[in-house]
Amino acid sequence: MIKKRTSLAFLTLFSMVMILACSSKDEQAVKLATQASHYDADALRKLSAMASAGDAAAQYGMAVYYQKLNYQPGNKALEFTWASRSAAQGNVDAEALLAYDYMVGEGIPKDAQKTLAWVRKTAMQNNPWAEAVLGGMYMNGDGVTQDYAQAFDWYTKSANQGDAEGEYGLGSLYDAGHGVRQDYTKAMEWYKKSADQGNADADYNIAELYLNGHGVDPDVDQVVHWFKKAANEGNTSAEETLGRMYQDGTGVPKDLQKASYWLGQSVGHGNLDAEQYDDAVNKLIAAQEQAAQQQQNEEQRQQAQLAQQKFHHDSVCKDIAIMISRDKASGNTDGLNASSNLYNMQGCDH
Repeated sequence: MIKKRTSLAFLTLFSMVMILACSSKDEQAVKLATQASHYDADALRKLSAMASAGDAAAQYGMAVYYQKLNYQPGNKALEFTWASRSAAQGNVDAEALLAYDYMVGEGIPKDAQKTLAWVRKTAMQNNPWAEAVLGGMYMNGDGVTQDYAQAFDWYTKSANQGDAEGEYGLGSLYDAGHGVRQDYTKAMEWYKKSADQGNADADYNIAELYLNGHGVDPDVDQVVHWFKKAANEGNTSAEETLGRMYQDGTGVPKDLQKASYWLGQSVGHGNLDAEQYDDAVNKLIAAQEQAAQQQQNEEQRQQAQLAQQKFHHDSVCKDIAIMISRDKASGNTDGLNASSNLYNMQGCDH
């Protein structure tokens, strides 16, 4: 079974980075856009002048500039406008950006048909990001008829260009045996390529392969390592799994505080499935804290009781010592013997 996606902001962060980094021909324009977004007025003037003169790369650069500052009012719409102008001249990076905009509703309403059209057009020009997205559409039947063979072809094209998303998708198909003969060894190979580029979903699936002994010997240390890596990169399923491992002491020392932390992270990132485990762990922690407080109170009570007993004992011994001194001074042999015996009986010589 192909694992579902769980990483945070998969489209809005990971995909955006891949679009802006996928081509070299617009590198200078993107460099100027980056400088402009850091309040370099000269870079912005130069980029704007080139874009206004009809330079497609500069128009794409303007789109990137507004994308980087999309938190400011009106900039999302301006990004879409400049991307459209650049795409109209056949700029493949701008076409990919338009596909992304229609996919997530960036500056415009979401539109599945236009997303597919721009993704397909961009993929046909060997854009690795678009190839991976198209592969995902065919794998999931998203806007197209589900077709694992097509998914395998597009993911392969993307992966062979070093795209982390394509590598992950190809690993998923080998893992599940969809569109290709199931091969856990190749699944691991492609997952690791993707994981090396920071894909937390790939980290998670590598952990699963080690956990289930698929293509590798089961290895608890590797399971923990890859789940931790995925969790640290924001994979909510890994956060939940790691929390439950700490809860049960599976592969790691039992630690309810760490369990609560990771389960809380998962819930905070929107994984409601982890909420029940987080509640259970927090109840256990509360019970432990209550028991610890009760134990501390009992220890303090016992210490106070011992202190009181010692004070009473010391007072008695002091009184007997005074009696002994008086008997010695008066030469009262019988009294001295009696007081000395009492002193010893009370353990005053210890």
